[in-house]
Amino acid sequence: MADGWHEGERAVQARAGVVNPQKLRAGVRDALPPHFEAFLAAQRFVVLATRDADARVWCSMIPGWPGFATAVHPQLVSLDRRAFTDAEMLAHLALDPRIGMLAFDPSTRRRIRVNGVASIASDHVALSIVETFGNCQQYIQKRPAAGPTPGDVIVRASGESLETHQRQWIAAADTCFLATVHDRNGLDASHRGGRPGFIAVLDERTIAFHDYPGNDMFQSLGNLTANATAGMLFVDFTTGSTLQLSGDAQVEWNVEASPTGRSVRFTARRMIEKRPAQPWHWPVVEYSPVNP
Repeated sequence: MADGWHEGERAVQARAGVVNPQKLRAGVRDALPPHFEAFLAAQRFVVLATRDADARVWCSMIPGWPGFATAVHPQLVSLDRRAFTDAEMLAHLALDPRIGMLAFDPSTRRRIRVNGVASIASDHVALSIVETFGNCQQYIQKRPAAGPTPGDVIVRASGESLETHQRQWIAAADTCFLATVHDRNGLDASHRGGRPGFIAVLDERTIAFHDYPGNDMFQSLGNLTANATAGMLFVDFTTGSTLQLSGDAQVEWNVEASPTGRSVRFTARRMIEKRPAQPWHWPVVEYSPVNP
């Protein structure tokens, strides 16, 4: 860990041919710079990576309103507890306070990651920052916000295999989110995007997607190399419904069809569909110009 990367990240970087991983680490901070603070305060939702009592990893959307997520100071983020309409997230954090947060704005194609440790208070959830960094705009579909349309969260379905309409949902998706964990370093939430159909549905439990060129840090793939436990989140940006999958994933190499030679194969063990999970609507107006 002398260079800041854990063993999984170093293994993927080495196999991918990253020349200077130490230089990449310079972009990882332990506090929010001012422009990160301003970006966070403008967001209408965040994506969280958490772990439940059975050590399953979940990826969840927490919808809110501009100002519900704010920086109390550069090393502490406050999330308004009223945004946690799904009590499961609070239950997860009460058992394992480690948390990965992705602040993601499809209207500007910007995103930042904030990972750390959460504490639950009566009116807010505080996130003490361990690391934060920005990601590029690649593979983000442009979506302006519309709404909100208030509604109660309803668990429509839960189970251990994907229903037909859920498989169709995933097969048509242009965006998803991935939660991963490292036993020592904690949780992380990231974004994946592409043209509709970039995710292949292989059977009622298994999906796969290619790894596209990125920042060469390989936090997600590094975590998966060290610990296969993972979660995925799919959002219907028209209706507000969400589909959460929890299971495990593996990194596959030497995949000829992938632009990087790498793919991720995810096997779902549990799944939960909720509607409407968030009140905002995000109609796509432009696909990312760099989508393969």
